[in-house]
Amino acid sequence: MKRPSFLLAALVCGSSLLQAADLYDITLTNAQKFTQCRIAYETGTKTKFTGKNRAGQQVTMEVNTSSILVKKEVDEEKIVVAPAPKPTPAPEDAPEATTPEAETTAEPAAPAEATTAEEKPADTPTVEPITPPADTDTAKVKDASLHVREKLAQVDTEMNALSKPSKSLINSVTRAKKDLERKLTELDKIAIEVAELQGKFNQVAGGDYVFTHVSNDDRDKYMRDGQAAHKAMLIDVKEYKNARKVGGLDKFEILRERYQGIPEYKDAYKWYMSTLKDLQKRWGNLLDREEKKRSKLNSAKKTDMLEKDQQAYKKLEELFEKNGEQIAKVWYTPDNRNLVMLKAATAKVKDALRRNEKGLRDEAIGTVPDLIKSFWEMMDRSRALMIAGDMEGAEETLKNDTTYQKLLRLNRELLPEEYKAPLREQRQDLDREIKRRTR
Repeated sequence: MKRPSFLLAALVCGSSLLQAADLYDITLTNAQKFTQCRIAYETGTKTKFTGKNRAGQQVTMEVNTSSILVKKEVDEEKIVVAPAPKPTPAPEDAPEATTPEAETTAEPAAPAEATTAEEKPADTPTVEPITPPADTDTAKVKDASLHVREKLAQVDTEMNALSKPSKSLINSVTRAKKDLERKLTELDKIAIEVAELQGKFNQVAGGDYVFTHVSNDDRDKYMRDGQAAHKAMLIDVKEYKNARKVGGLDKFEILRERYQGIPEYKDAYKWYMSTLKDLQKRWGNLLDREEKKRSKLNSAKKTDMLEKDQQAYKKLEELFEKNGEQIAKVWYTPDNRNLVMLKAATAKVKDALRRNEKGLRDEAIGTVPDLIKSFWEMMDRSRALMIAGDMEGAEETLKNDTTYQKLLRLNRELLPEEYKAPLREQRQDLDREIKRRTR
């Protein structure tokens, strides 16, 4: 006849499974080892667990997740336990001798530390770092539920094998089964809730994040625009014709006002200064020649020519104004015989050379593309950490970055606001997203 104590032990074991999560052996990077550990919670940065240290004491630890060297799942069925004392079998013809007190006082098996030296394995296998199992918490709960249901089915089989089970045994088993079935129903509900919460958590903590204020293609837009302006300038200043050289000066003004941050600006500056000196010489010679010619004319002729020069200059000025430009700020090719235009042009060249006589002094000239590249490398690192669930690391990456502040401090000649604003907006958006996911 089967022993009733086995049935109660099986029920107790099933009940304990409902209250237990998976067990792990955990080894930290400082060589501390803990056995039979249960995970209270685990995030990308912190893990809290309860287990036994080398001395067999029950301890609760909260450690950095990165400090866990090995987290090895332990099969609870393979934990070696001390054999329970064999109860005295009841006579076949006297099942009433088994009392409820004797049946209900059956204890679960002792923990693994109670194992005798003979029962422990002779050699401890080398522990290799393993990847945590890919099963979700929901799958683990279902495994535990299935295991308990198998135990219940085994209890039914054992009960059916008894020829004359006592009434007290039947009542005890029935009560225990009802309690377990009730808990299994609760466990199924919890499994569904865990799945829903895990899905929400994964969506929030590990969801993708796309940079929307600046696309990948536009990360180097400042560099591309500046290089295009530089190329257009070189086409003009390298031309032999004087008119094209003047066009190159206008294009340099665009570089000077907006793209001093590109490396090519230093080369453009050299061409600019060289062109100014060429034009100063050319227009100066034309001015001297025209003044010498007019010095030989009578007063009336001089006055008449000067009035015509002024009228032509005025007409050109009005033409520029219609286009929203000021003649004093625009580079143009003067008429070789117009004394007013020649004087204004030579004066403008002389003033430009004077303003640039100290050369390039700002240390940030030519460095902006590298700063922008460094900024995006930092942003990519922070985004990757956030998606991986390391919110603290993502936030620290943003906080400790110095490139962003350097970009904000650049004047508009080095980095215009139209390029600076999207960088500022994108960083602020990422910072808000990190804080939202942290909450």
